[in-house]
Amino acid sequence: MTPPDQTYDQQRVMLDLGGRQVEFRTWGRAHTPGDQIVFVPGERIVFTGDLAEERMFPIVPLFPPMITANDMDIARWELGLRDILLLEPSLVVPGHGSLGGPEIISQVSGYFQDVRQLVRTANGPDQRLSEEIRAKYPTWENSELIEPAVRYFSQET
Repeated sequence: MTPPDQTYDQQRVMLDLGGRQVEFRTWGRAHTPGDQIVFVPGERIVFTGDLAEERMFPIVPLFPPMITANDMDIARWELGLRDILLLEPSLVVPGHGSLGGPEIISQVSGYFQDVRQLVRTANGPDQRLSEEIRAKYPTWENSELIEPAVRYFSQET
């Protein structure tokens, strides 16, 4: 395995790929301890990795004891999504799903707001809560990812 010849430890760094600038950004612990995006400012293209998926429930990797709520920070994940929108991308390349525009980012942010609010209203996890969320996003895939998000937000309150 060949190690990288360049690394970074700041929140953002620009890399020149022979006349094309590419920006790497991180927010630290968000979806996982080391999330980052790649932004091509000249073309306004952003590669989000699993910070955003298109028509798929966000991968909230809450699978104790291997992965706990301490391994992610959805508030920081949401901050990253807001920062991505400020880049005004014309094309979003999500971690899963089809290419699209900034609406992909907005939909993930909206989902987190919805789940947080529903958990607060319900005062914790509840089977009906997962069903209500599923009904609100009928075209989204991987509904098994709803329950970990509900558990995560239940620990927040």
